[in-house]
Amino acid sequence: MARILVIAPSSGLKELFIEASLKLQQEITIEVGKGEEGLTIARKQEKNGYDVIVSHGTTAHLLYQHCRLPVVEVQTSGYDMIRTLMLLQGFPGKVGILGSNRTLQGAETIGTLLTMPLNFFPVEQEEERLPAVQQAAAQGIQAIVSDIIGQAEAASYGVHVLAIIPGQEAVMSALTEAKRLGASINRTKQQHMFLAGILSEYEDAIIAVDNKGVIRLVNKKAEALFAIKEEQAMEKPGREVHPLLQFTDMVKTQSFSIEEIHSIANQNVLVKKRLLYHNGKPIGAVAVCKEASGLKQMENRMSCFSFTPQQSRMHFPHLIATTEEMIETLETARLFSKHDTPILIYGETGTGKQSLAEAIHNESPWREGPFVVLDCTAIGEGTAEEELFGEVKGEGSNIFNLAKGGTLYLQDVGSMPLALQDRFICLLQRRHTIERIDSAQSSPRIIAAHIHDLKSEVEAGRFREELYRLLHGGVLRLPPLRKRKQDIPEFIRWFIISFNMREGKQIVGAR
Repeated sequence: MARILVIAPSSGLKELFIEASLKLQQEITIEVGKGEEGLTIARKQEKNGYDVIVSHGTTAHLLYQHCRLPVVEVQTSGYDMIRTLMLLQGFPGKVGILGSNRTLQGAETIGTLLTMPLNFFPVEQEEERLPAVQQAAAQGIQAIVSDIIGQAEAASYGVHVLAIIPGQEAVMSALTEAKRLGASINRTKQQHMFLAGILSEYEDAIIAVDNKGVIRLVNKKAEALFAIKEEQAMEKPGREVHPLLQFTDMVKTQSFSIEEIHSIANQNVLVKKRLLYHNGKPIGAVAVCKEASGLKQMENRMSCFSFTPQQSRMHFPHLIATTEEMIETLETARLFSKHDTPILIYGETGTGKQSLAEAIHNESPWREGPFVVLDCTAIGEGTAEEELFGEVKGEGSNIFNLAKGGTLYLQDVGSMPLALQDRFICLLQRRHTIERIDSAQSSPRIIAAHIHDLKSEVEAGRFREELYRLLHGGVLRLPPLRKRKQDIPEFIRWFIISFNMREGKQIVGAR
């Protein structure tokens, strides 16, 4: 709930705020203070976590000028104007209305209804207030009705001031607006805290400056890298913290982004500097600094993306087979799916090797487990060895632990580097030993695929014969589409169905 501070210029207005807060069920803090006294109270109180301040008249104007918190002014209504003018019925002197155009709206009509001749003095800016009073006095105005001029200010000109006192409806409206504004501020605060938390804990050093080059953001990593404290760096020009945090040349040359390697604190750091724009104008800049050691770790971790659990959507009914060869292949695959023997799938690129592997997984006793794809073309010696074969405490190797209870699909297995093949051989041999000792151990079933027969890779010395033997359980061969042209009409049918569903079309066939 929004925290609202009310600075009431009078005790009578305080009572109206109390009544309004009870009706709105809105908790508020009310302090009584007029003018400078109210400003002094507000300055002390705004440090206590309030979201918005509500006040009236000259006090509201002072708070708006000198307080950091947003100020909601109690706007007087036509009813308030009528109540005040009725006090002047029968007054023999000239009467003036002084205020903003909003205050003056309808005042002429009200004067006509009350048979009172009125003079109007519009004031929109703070500096126009006293000159307007002076002008009114020069025109012989003896009484001014206003919600922004105090008695003391008008006294020196010999003019009486009647303050337009807001009623219950005006106070209710102001509190409602403050409640809405406070809720919006709270949402913004929460979002700011969320983003600040992310940036603070971000693994790279981040320092941001405004369009004058003054530091506005320093995260924890930047504190450590540049050996500074956030409170010491804030509000300082970036160049005073470190020469790298000079963005003037970027602004002059309109260089949107710069990447450079620098030595900071005796270590190589990749520094990315980028200008920040809003509505086409530069509003600041940010420097993101990544340590070279972190780049190396990221490079190593990228290999983890070569073995990730995926959704296995394909089932045997999804696979198209009208030719005798494909029908026999799928029947054999269904038989293989019931057993844990490794499977080798051969086929040219695009023949559907992974789709068949997914169908086997979904038909098998391991269908509730993960379907993990290891893209053997995406891994290289050294960079992926630890991620693939490193031990997870008490849980075996990374790759087998990730695929535990499911299927490990080795895509383009013939592309696996020889050193990693050796590690994989040890892993498979150890798996068989563990399973003989502990039948409860749920290792993944292995399905491997390659574009051509691995026997030729073994003969060429590019593939270990022992690994070939361990993977060569059941063999499935997928013919290319040019050798199964009878399947083309079915492919077209299902392509059209899929396209219609995705694009909202109603295509019924192709010629």
